[in-house]
Amino acid sequence: MVRAKQNPCVNCGRAFVPDRRNARHQPYCGAATCRAASRRDSQARWLAKNPDYHRGPEAVTRVRTWSQDHPGYRRGTRAPAAEAAPTPPLQDFLNAQPAVLIGLIAYIWGST
Repeated sequence: MVRAKQNPCVNCGRAFVPDRRNARHQPYCGAATCRAASRRDSQARWLAKNPDYHRGPEAVTRVRTWSQDHPGYRRGTRAPAAEAAPTPPLQDFLNAQPAVLIGLIAYIWGST
């Protein structure tokens, strides 16, 4: 049986077994602090490739257009959820089907 290769975590330094599907490029372990560090690193790399993405008049136009296309997205401005139809109480459900209830009781007690 082959033992899985352990890699040291870039953040905490502890050895971990990377997920087999992306072992070749998984430098962080699964600890919460290391996942947060991985997200920060990933965002910093993306921002380095796209330095003007969140700046300038194009970004303002893009955000305003998106906000107009998605009204109520921000917290506190969403429309209230549609109320579901009330469900009848269990007693009403059982009283509405006496034949089924009688058959269930007969099946449980083993008599007809």
